[in-house]
Amino acid sequence: MKLCTENKYYYVSFLALFIFIILRQWERIHYLTLYAEDGGLFLPRTVTYGYKAILMSYAGYLQVAPQLVSLLSYHITLIYYPIATLFICSFIYTYAISLIIGSSYSWINSNQAVRFFIALSLTFIPGTPEILGNLANLHTVLFILVTFRLMARFDEKYTLLDYVIFILTAFSAGEFFLILPILLYRIFIIYKFKLKSIHIVQHLIILCIMVMLIIINYKLATSDRIIVSKNLVDVTFYLARYLPNFLLTVSNRLFYLPFLGNLTILLNHYYATSIAIGVGLLFLTIIISITKKMYIDSYFILLIMALVAQMLEILLTVTVREAAAKTAFLGQLTEITSLRVRYCIFMMPIIIIFWQVFVNKLLEKLNWRKLTISVILVVTSLYTIRMNHDRLILRNFYGIPHEKLDEKYLWPYNAQLIYNMLHDGNPETLTLPSAPMGWHLTISQPQK
Repeated sequence: MKLCTENKYYYVSFLALFIFIILRQWERIHYLTLYAEDGGLFLPRTVTYGYKAILMSYAGYLQVAPQLVSLLSYHITLIYYPIATLFICSFIYTYAISLIIGSSYSWINSNQAVRFFIALSLTFIPGTPEILGNLANLHTVLFILVTFRLMARFDEKYTLLDYVIFILTAFSAGEFFLILPILLYRIFIIYKFKLKSIHIVQHLIILCIMVMLIIINYKLATSDRIIVSKNLVDVTFYLARYLPNFLLTVSNRLFYLPFLGNLTILLNHYYATSIAIGVGLLFLTIIISITKKMYIDSYFILLIMALVAQMLEILLTVTVREAAAKTAFLGQLTEITSLRVRYCIFMMPIIIIFWQVFVNKLLEKLNWRKLTISVILVVTSLYTIRMNHDRLILRNFYGIPHEKLDEKYLWPYNAQLIYNMLHDGNPETLTLPSAPMGWHLTISQPQK
């Protein structure tokens, strides 16, 4: 009966989270368009190459999961292809954040209602609308998903679905290997506390998947000339130059965005000051963690390992995409529009969980009552939502006033043109507008 009640609570919570995520995308549903690589890459490959497109690489690594979603959406409905991809990607993100509601994550907080409100706050993270609005960003969602999965109890037994997710992520997210710190720490704890050998074996299987991924992606990256011109010395000097912006990026996500919201923009105008404050707060957090002996808790260290993996994702991104390092998104946030960009999601899900665990442990050390702590943590989640609620609805992905969105920019009109082209067998190719402004998609007849 208890298991049945718990499952019922989980499914209701999952549905509520999914609805909130879809509401954030409501304007995209109303003004139906294809966005960036969805139109420029995935749909054209789907139409032209069919299932062969699954093993095609992009940006130096395979895109198995995005291409599978594209194929599924295309075969469900061409007219509503963008909505189908949106719902599927939103479903995956909902599954990722809803994991913490389950009993395997009771170490975050024993109160399931508190964990629900934490998950709810994760639907309001800056950057999620763009992340869920572009299949090329699905790798970020999958990386969050596998990170969360590795944050379960140390005695967790992975299911067949888990291994499918690990494999799909490995061949869809170039950053998959960054879970290594979490993986090695879990293996260490399992060995230290002499848990069942099956737990060691299942993590070694994930490690083997990772090694296979590294070999394949290295070959793809070198053949696509993604990393050919870089060596260890070049990367080291490059990251040393990026260090101030890295410290600011971490400070923004660790302290400013969770607690200040849009006011982060005002603080970031003072570049050196915002870095100094962030570094100071980081040292203060470390000192409190040490003095209160939070490091004794293996799960607290597991959370730190998850944060390390997320920080490494930032460093990996600026290494392989130098253009990203020169933008405000991974550095100095000075415009409100920069809080809507996909890079803002880096670290944020783990950060929000970190502060919930940190506050919980701190108040427990001060002998506060459990009920009082739970109320404070729920209020903290509501505060996070309040600081981000104004980004609930985005403008259409063209970034222009709605009244200027002519019919030729909207997907149903273009989808009908594609349908006619495929049905009639001509023309051979068709070029149509796609969001953001200036992007186009070129559809070719299917290969036989």
